[in-house]
Amino acid sequence: MEAIRFKNNRLFYLDQTKLPQKEIWKECQNLKEGFKTIKELKIRGAPLIGVFSAYCICIAMKKFSLKKEKFLKEFKEAVEFLKKCRPTAVNLFWALERLQKLVENNKDKKVEEIKEVVLKEAKKIHQEDATLCQRMANFGVKLIKPGDKILTHCNTGFLATAGEGTALGVIYKAYQFYKNIKVYVDETRPLLQGARLTTWELMKKKIPHALICDNTAAYL
Repeated sequence: MEAIRFKNNRLFYLDQTKLPQKEIWKECQNLKEGFKTIKELKIRGAPLIGVFSAYCICIAMKKFSLKKEKFLKEFKEAVEFLKKCRPTAVNLFWALERLQKLVENNKDKKVEEIKEVVLKEAKKIHQEDATLCQRMANFGVKLIKPGDKILTHCNTGFLATAGEGTALGVIYKAYQFYKNIKVYVDETRPLLQGARLTTWELMKKKIPHALICDNTAAYL
């Protein structure tokens, strides 16, 4: 399962503001749309934002000048513009600065070659996050025992990452071995990422769970 798709140099995302009532995939066609998508939480989760922002730059590059000096200027402006959509998202800055540094290190190449390098790096960022999720699941599953009851907060699954998830990814891995685990899901006010998104993911995975009010967590 996935929250974004990059195919044939086109970027698609699952609009998370419509979940769980509707599953609507949309295409991000330019930088301003990417900015709005992140700002309005249509995609969210630090790891996913990092991957999505890298692809947004790739989409934006299609319209950049083929003249080296202007291309470099437009690239830097795009990076700085996108940084403003979510000032608290660490992965956003990390991914964008990684691409910016890459461009600076390859500025002696032709523009088309720089574009290829950037696209390759964006795909690498995507794959790296998926791999990290898998590694976290492999390590984390060792901490879970049959019959365990697990409390989650917010959303940390495939809607928040480029893989199966961080904390939720561990639960998904554990469920492959222990069918008798039970998950309690905090609603996570005020945006209800737990009630809307985590429960939706768990239903997709057919994992037993119960939605609880945030202030019920202490009772558990």
